[in-house]
Amino acid sequence: MSLDEDDASSWDVGPAQERKEADLVSNRLSELYEKPLTGKFDAAHLQAIHGYIFQDVPRHQPGVVRGDSDLWAKNRALEDRAGVYEVRYLAEGVTAKLKAILDDFGGPGALRGLSADDAATKLARLYGDLDHTHGFYEGNSRTLREFTRTLAAEAGFSLDWTGTNVTAEHRNALYAARDVEVLSRHYPGVTPENAGTRDAYEAALQVESFRKGLGDQPLRDLIRAALTESRTLTPAQEQRPKADTAESYWAGVARKGQGGDAGSPDATIEQDAAKQATRGPRLK
Repeated sequence: MSLDEDDASSWDVGPAQERKEADLVSNRLSELYEKPLTGKFDAAHLQAIHGYIFQDVPRHQPGVVRGDSDLWAKNRALEDRAGVYEVRYLAEGVTAKLKAILDDFGGPGALRGLSADDAATKLARLYGDLDHTHGFYEGNSRTLREFTRTLAAEAGFSLDWTGTNVTAEHRNALYAARDVEVLSRHYPGVTPENAGTRDAYEAALQVESFRKGLGDQPLRDLIRAALTESRTLTPAQEQRPKADTAESYWAGVARKGQGGDAGSPDATIEQDAAKQATRGPRLK
């Protein structure tokens, strides 16, 4: 499992198709690195980034916020380690939660003027909140890394996630830190001693296992290690093409006949309700 496959779909596709899709997504991420998709850093902006990254992979439902369900969970596994663990995410009110999180955060203005230490703390909290909400059916991690990278850049910082993808050890550190944030939000304050349900007990044990086995490397510390102040544009940055906007992305979707209510920033997934009802939440 590579860093760019941590949200890979459980749908039945072969290795060749997975490689093809990974290449397509990698190309789109490279395009965004050169020409970021700017916007208001609200829910519509987040949707637009997801839609852009996965526009060549329809099964990931690009730009579509997932609907409510009784349970949304994924089975996770670390590289080169035995065992699988479950991570549970927000099941209901996803669209409203995404909007509230990003509206409350306040965009790049919430980071401008902060030290790198303080900015890392705020970015980690935002990442954890958004990851627990898990707004999309697939591709959440890649979307959040690109969203936070663009957000940091707009505020005068450089957030370079590539250091978390050097070795399996680096990737596992990110996976563990990310999932600790999610589990801590889903089961706030839970410990093996006070857990009231089996799933809460197992979540508490998993958090303890991460901290003992991988070393306590909080997401905030990983982000801080990747974050530098970059308030002056380099010549290369100054020569980059003018960034597209989230609004122009949605306008393009509409022109292609893929928009309307289903593709707009306020999209629901009514058109996918029947499919979701028969498929149910996918455990990853």
